[in-house]
Formats: sequence, structure tokens, C-alpha cells
Amino acid sequence: MVDSESAPHSDFGRHLAPPDSKRSPLAEDFLKAVIGATAFEKQEPKGTKEILNKYLKNVSDDLLDETYQQYVVAMYEKYPHVSLEGIQTLLDFVKLTNEKAKSTKRSSLPMRAS
Repeated sequence: MVDSESAPHSDFGRHLAPPDSKRSPLAEDFLKAVIGATAFEKQEPKGTKEILNKYLKNVSDDLLDETYQQYVVAMYEKYPHVSLEGIQTLLDFVKLTNEKAKSTKRSSLPMRAS
């Protein structure tokens, strides 16, 4: 099993709440589980296929490989990108509770062209 603390972006949950607010242990545990499971899926193809095969009731190897490709490899980007609209939505949400964010414009954020 992959330790969720060593998984990529394992500190993601820490950034969901402002630093001065109390975090929900349940939400944090949920995010750690999702991140850990995703890391396991990517790092352990054989183990993931064994789990898939258990719940798919012994399908052919070809179908199992195709399922793995579609639901693990193709679904998760190695370097996910966020759209400008997504950044604006997040910025609008943060502005509700963060005074500093209220004066921030999307255009002032450092962005790489994608």
C-alpha cells in the first residue's frame, strides 16, 4: 500500500481552508484516502488490475488492460492544468472570506501559457 503522506500533492487538503480556520478531520481524511488511492493506482498497475478483476468478476486480460488504461492512465493527467475560468471561480470563492484576495485580479497572478 502507498503511504498517502508520500503521495504527490499529499498536502493538498491543507490548502482547502484558510490558515486560521479549523479544518474538518473527516474532509482531510477523505482527501488523504483519495490521494493515496490515486497514487496506488498509478504506482501499482498490477495490484490495481487485481482489484479491478475482483470486482469486475474475472474479465479477460484484454478488457482488464483496457479498463485500466481508461480509468487510471487516461483519466489522470500527469501534470494537471487549471483553466482560467477555474482560477476565477476559486478566486471569487476565496474573496468571500479573505480581505487580501478581494483586491486580487486574475490577470495579476503569475500564469504560464498552456
